[in-house]
Amino acid sequence: MIIGQGTLPVLCGNVFARHGNIVGVCSPDEPLQVWSQAAKVPHFRTLSNFQAFGESQQFDYLFSIVNYKVLRDDILRLPSVMSVNYHDGPLPRYGGVYATTWALMNRETSHGIAWHVMTEQVDGGDLLKQVVVPIDPDDTAYKLNLKCYYSAVSAFTELVPELMAGTARRVPQDLTRRTYFGLSTRPANDCLISFDWPAEQIEAFCRALDFEGTPNPIGLPKVIIDGRLYVARRIRLTNTPSLQKPGTVISVDPAVRVATATNDIFLETILTLSGRPVPIHELTGYGLALGASIYAGDLSAVTQPEQP
Repeated sequence: MIIGQGTLPVLCGNVFARHGNIVGVCSPDEPLQVWSQAAKVPHFRTLSNFQAFGESQQFDYLFSIVNYKVLRDDILRLPSVMSVNYHDGPLPRYGGVYATTWALMNRETSHGIAWHVMTEQVDGGDLLKQVVVPIDPDDTAYKLNLKCYYSAVSAFTELVPELMAGTARRVPQDLTRRTYFGLSTRPANDCLISFDWPAEQIEAFCRALDFEGTPNPIGLPKVIIDGRLYVARRIRLTNTPSLQKPGTVISVDPAVRVATATNDIFLETILTLSGRPVPIHELTGYGLALGASIYAGDLSAVTQPEQP
């Protein structure tokens, strides 16, 4: 049985169907429902109906794939063998949600995905498959999510035959190294950029919040110019050391150049909160000029993970 949303559980359902029978699926959105109709598999929108159905069935595995709801222990106990979860981050380092964004904010050079046994402790069960995913210098949240997506399918394709043969290897997590980012964890001060940060950190912060047209569940990187709040959509680094106070405008044409704690940066694309691009002449009309100061806010370097 499968619980999840989006297209990843559909691909994984196709993989599992080559080795065994899927007796039911649960999803709040359309992809898995459409798949279930073609596969003639019962589909449920709510966990309560799914659980009632599962209690009447004999099945070995429950797969949770892109599922943002914490499953109760009575649901985890439904399968006769185990419940398995897909996680889009390396464990135990990045438990919780939106792991790719936090990894980019922390300027990691690699990330990962994991398939693990589900227990009452969220993302705390034994590892079944863990794959390292490289992070490139220009990776956004969207690009890293895509890398995780394809790595997840590849690892699941390896895992299913091992589960069927009883050869899957369980590796306990070292939970002393565990960090966890909950559903409500957000960057400080509504994602305001601090120009007291190093230039590389600002650039990584913006990439971490760049979902490239897909839904952004966290927030947008923002700056305050003359009391107005704007989205700093894209940042370009320079090799020029900043000689002015962080947040000082160095130049405004052809793009806004600002001093940071290390090197100057360009705010290449500035948007209103509704997404309208703001031209330079409009910003200068609001008082943006050489030597002006862009409000940096009072931000910590990166939000700290909460303890579950």
